Amino acid sequence: GRSRSARMELTLALKIRRVVLSATDVSSPFVRLPAQYSELYNKSVRQTCQHCGELPLQPAVCLLCGCLLCAASDCCRSGGDEECCRHAQSHHQGAAAFIIVRRTEVLLVLGRRHCWWGSLYLDQHGEEDRGLRRGRPLNLAPNRLRELTALWQANGLREFLLSNPPHFPHLMLLRQRQQPF
Repeated sequence: GRSRSARMELTLALKIRRVVLSATDVSSPFVRLPAQYSELYNKSVRQTCQHCGELPLQPAVCLLCGCLLCAASDCCRSGGDEECCRHAQSHHQGAAAFIIVRRTEVLLVLGRRHCWWGSLYLDQHGEEDRGLRRGRPLNLAPNRLRELTALWQANGLREFLLSNPPHFPHLMLLRQRQQPF
């Protein structure tokens, strides 16, 4: 029944949160992230999606709860909504932030609008490696995390999304490029 399904969903969410990310920091609205991106990447690409149970070709980790989802996949599309938008609506009152694991970038979502924010992980020169093309080790950038936290805590998500163009074409591009690495 419904209670068994809800229990299974909660158990799976807790398991994913334990494996992918560590405990939540009280001062931050976001789950605690590993210092090295390789740790997040290696654990995320081996986890199944909370919704469809498959290995995501474009894994997305919710920064608010740690759930692992499929980004821009038809398997989890429902009523025209991407899984990240649906998760934000059903679990976080329509607003959420996700790391799109194979891109290293944060996707901000409010309702059906979303846009790229940038990366929380930088190389030794302080540069992003979008799409993991250069292969340099990436480390969590505390200043970037503080910036995103400040935006979130100041309720600046709506203004940020309005001042930055929506990136629906980028999500479409993700869907077209879905091939295991």
